[in-house]
Parts: sequence; structure tokens; C-alpha cells
Amino acid sequence: MPSPQRAVPRAALSASLLASTLTLSAPALAQAESAATLSEISVSGSGRSPASGEAVGSLTVPSVAAQRAAVNATVGSVAFVDAADFRDRYANTVRDVLKDVPGVFVQERYGQEMRLSIRGSGIARGFHVRGIELLQDGIPLNLADGSGDFYQIDPLSLRSVEVYKGGNALTFGATTLGGAVNFVTPTAYTAFSPNVVRIDGGSFNTIREHFQLSRISGPADFLISGTATNSDGFRDHETQRTRNVNANLGYQLAPGVETRFYLGFYDTDQKLPGSLSLIDALNNPRIANPAAITGNQSRKVTTERIANRTSFALEVGRLDIDSWAIHKNLYHPIFQVIDQDGWTYGVAPRWAGTFDLGGYRNDLILGLRAFAGINEARQFVNVAGLRGAQTLNARQSASNYEAYAENRF
Repeated sequence: MPSPQRAVPRAALSASLLASTLTLSAPALAQAESAATLSEISVSGSGRSPASGEAVGSLTVPSVAAQRAAVNATVGSVAFVDAADFRDRYANTVRDVLKDVPGVFVQERYGQEMRLSIRGSGIARGFHVRGIELLQDGIPLNLADGSGDFYQIDPLSLRSVEVYKGGNALTFGATTLGGAVNFVTPTAYTAFSPNVVRIDGGSFNTIREHFQLSRISGPADFLISGTATNSDGFRDHETQRTRNVNANLGYQLAPGVETRFYLGFYDTDQKLPGSLSLIDALNNPRIANPAAITGNQSRKVTTERIANRTSFALEVGRLDIDSWAIHKNLYHPIFQVIDQDGWTYGVAPRWAGTFDLGGYRNDLILGLRAFAGINEARQFVNVAGLRGAQTLNARQSASNYEAYAENRF
């Protein structure tokens, strides 16, 4: 007959389990005390996945987020436009890019002819640009005499635009009253996509084709883009044909040292409809000025550009050395045939750094710019858009030597 089971008091059971736990834990504690101490590991992150264009950049061309931060660090009136803001709409001219920027007025004349004014500066110019410095990737587009054109600006080949109003443009060494506009093109690091093909079409037989290709291979990267635009225009005798090619090649020479070459080819053939009287503008806005037709007035511009930026990341600050050369050929039959061919070239070292001064942050920018240009200027009697008797043969030259400094304490 089996013996009856004997009940164990609950208090005794709890005490037994506790003693067993303490007995088992003692060897584990002794083993932990004899284990080696591991080195500290730190893990950090942004807390979110970077957006397109924010993920990476390079020494010569930082990421779009870094570009925006640099602009917004300016203690003054500035603006930053991300190309993502206009990539999904038809942006054909500088006006389509800058029309929403406060303090900037852009009025289209026809084709790429327009009026650009910042805070009223340059408002009297209905063609070309004066009083405002145009830059591409921080390197001047203006000629040595200060004049500039918009034919080299292809909105589809931009990644961002930086607007520095008035004296805030001194960060580039610009001494113009209106300020400066810096058009930044993408690199293989900041491009929206490594392969882009795009076709736009619209009224007045407008069609635009665009491609972009970029790759990164070890320390080298390259990007090439091209745009072809054809349009008959709203008015008679306003046909526009443009061909733009932009390319850049970057190479990391060593840790903290990078060089980048920029190449550009821009060809524009723009018929000019001329001005109209108020009555015609209100009642027959599509007609051309009769003189524009008999003189076959047009503007044919071919421009080639080569530039280089070599950047050094120093123990304190960063040094950029820019150099550039621009060749421009202009055939422009209007009241006379303007026939010009010229070169602009320059070099510009710039150092920017941040350091503590008396326990406070201090930003300092130091720079030099030397650039010059020569232009062979000829004029002829306009015979239906062709050269007639020569009326002018001149050589125009200009040179500029600038030193600038900006300190933010």
C-alpha cells in the first residue's frame, strides 16, 4: 500500500527555491567578476533615411542638404531653390526657376532674353544682365566687363540654385550691387538618378529632349547631360533652337584633396520678333515687328566653357582654387549685324574656416580673384540678316583684380 504524500508548507517551499537560486547565482557572479572588460563602442545615426540628393556629396560639391545649410548660415537675405521643386513641371528658362523667390524679379522677353532684377538692381536692363553676378558651381559666368547672359543656364541640368542678395554675395567675391545667383549642377553623387531620359512637348510646336548619365568608379566620378529644345514661339519670327551639353569629372587625388573639371557647350539660334506698339500689343500680340522680318533679326550664340575646382580639406578650414576659360561667339543681326568673338579667363583661390575666438564661434572667408577678357567686336550693315559694309572693327578688353574678406562672429 503506497505511503501517503506529505504536504510541504508554502513558506518552506519558497525558502528552498530562494536558497537554490542564491546557490546557483554565486558561481555565475564569480565568473562575471573574472571576465575581461570590453572596450566601449559608440554608434550614432541621423535617425532617418536621407532624402534623394542628401545621402552623399563630395569635397568639391557637398550634398544638397549641406549646400542649403551653408546658404542659410548667411546672416542676411538669401534664398535656396532645390531642383526637386521644379523638376516635375515645365521649367524652360531662368524665370521658371526663380519666379517664386522673394525680392527677385524675372521678366521674359522672348526665348532666353529676359530681365533679371534683385531688389531693383538691373531693372532697367531688358537684355543681358548688369549689376548681378551669375555663377555656375561657384565659378563666374559673367564676362570680364560684368555683362552676362542666360543662354548657358539649362534648368534641367541644375541641382540647386543659391541666391545671395546685395552685399551677401561677397562670399563669392562679387562686388555687384544686386548680388549673385549661383546655379549648381549635379554630380554623380548628388544626381536624382544615374540615368535620366525626358521628353517634354507643348504648344507652338514645342518639344524638348533631355538625357543625363552619371557613374562613380572608385575615386573617380563623372556626369554628362544634354538638352535640345525646339519651339516656334508665341509670336511670328520667334523660332528657338537650343543645344546645351554640361559635363563634370571629379577625382579624389588623396584623402582631403579632390579636383573637378567642368565642360560645357551651349548653342542657341533665336529669331527675334522685335517690339510692338501698344495698339498692336493689345490687338495683334502675335505679329512681329516688320523691321525684325526684313532684317531677319536673330541672336546666334555659341559658347564653350571649361573650368576646374580643386579643393583641400585643411586642419582648419577648406581651400578652393578655381580656374576657368569661356569662349563666346556672337552673330547678332539687329539694326546692324553685330559679330563678336571673345575669351574670358580667370583664377580665384578662396579659403573658408571656422574656429573659436574667445569661446565664441567665428567664421572667416578670405579670397582673391583675377580675371580678364578680350573681345573682337565688329559691326556691319544689316542686309537681310547678312553682313554688308563694315562699320566697326574694335578690340575690347577688360581686367579685374579683387581681394575680399568676410567675418562672422
